Amino acid sequence: LRVVETALARASVTDSGYLNHPDPAALVAAMEPDPQGDWMNYVSQTRFGFPAGNCGEACLACLLGCALDDVPVAWNGDMNAATFEEAQPEERIEAQRRWIRDVHGAVEVPWKLTPPLPLPLPLSLYQELGRDPSTPHLLTGPNPDGVPHVVIGQSGAVLWDPNPRRRGIVECTHIGYLLPVAEADALLT
Repeated sequence: LRVVETALARASVTDSGYLNHPDPAALVAAMEPDPQGDWMNYVSQTRFGFPAGNCGEACLACLLGCALDDVPVAWNGDMNAATFEEAQPEERIEAQRRWIRDVHGAVEVPWKLTPPLPLPLPLSLYQELGRDPSTPHLLTGPNPDGVPHVVIGQSGAVLWDPNPRRRGIVECTHIGYLLPVAEADALLT
């Protein structure tokens, strides 16, 4: 905890509440958690805020057990993008999906929650989805600043926030599980 506080104290915070740091990799390395005795690869994002943030890619790296640099980048580099569709065009998202399928034998299956739900999510929701809540999965929703964010969830709560500030999300708009290809294909057809 002292390492995290020291790293945060050295970081400058922008008006939107996101970290700007001269060496994001060093900041992230200083903030990685101690091994927790489980299988998950705890990865922190290295780009912050909309539209450039890579929280989704960091969460995929966590769940797939790979390095952040291995995950195909969805962001197209346009700092002036006004929407996710502009910032992360379908062809880049599709390339990321193909990589997950081809390299890891998995498919991301999302469920949209309408209306969004506050955390912790009720465990009965997972029963309705036919999913095991204890399996780490993706949760998407706004962070405390209202910016769309992706975290790792488990049992209805945030297990890991890839943002070094670790503030999580205030409500959940989507749940996503990485499922084996055959199981996902059966579910999606």
